[in-house]
Amino acid sequence: MTAEPTESPSDRAFQRRVLCIGTLITLAAAGIVACFLYPYFSGA
Repeated sequence: MTAEPTESPSDRAFQRRVLCIGTLITLAAAGIVACFLYPYFSGA
């Protein structure tokens, strides 16, 4: 059970894609939450 020290390029590209998609989803969720909470904080 020895782990390979080198990662394959496909795994690295997959991790980068997952990180990018996760960032986009996080920004979208934050934007939606901000749109819902903005009227309450702006003095409703």
